[in-house]
Amino acid sequence: MNKLKTIRVVLLLAILGTAVMIFLFSAQTADESQKTSDNLTTTVIHIIDPQYEKKPKTKQLSTRRLVSLIIRKLAHFSEFSLLGALLYAFLRLSPRPGTASRALLIAIVLAALYACTDEGHQMLVEGRGPSPVDVGIDTLGALTAILITAGLWRCFSRRGAGRHSLK
Repeated sequence: MNKLKTIRVVLLLAILGTAVMIFLFSAQTADESQKTSDNLTTTVIHIIDPQYEKKPKTKQLSTRRLVSLIIRKLAHFSEFSLLGALLYAFLRLSPRPGTASRALLIAIVLAALYACTDEGHQMLVEGRGPSPVDVGIDTLGALTAILITAGLWRCFSRRGAGRHSLK
């Protein structure tokens, strides 16, 4: 197997692994998901605000809610950022000739479709439900990473480290 094929196999496995990771997070019940979020929220709060425990309970609660919301939405954004970057790289290394814009468009559509199915999947999980806002955040995460990856690809391709040097 040549280097290009090896890289494509690794990317495909990484795409599948990322999709499974997203699926498993979405398969958590509302209580399990909240517990995971709460643990991370507590850690982050104590890092960013060492005086948290000394504040009034109402201030603690509002801080906890805000940090938890940010963490949950960043989780959506980052999971799909990874998926988007991997999809774009995989499509750019496709043996079928195509343009960068074609790979970009297909990667965005695939990530957005997976975001929709992910939210649909949550309808089947206890205490969870679909959120159009989360689909938007997921898609924005994927789009952001795809554009960054495409920009880096273009930059390195101009320096002679492009797609054909991998063969």
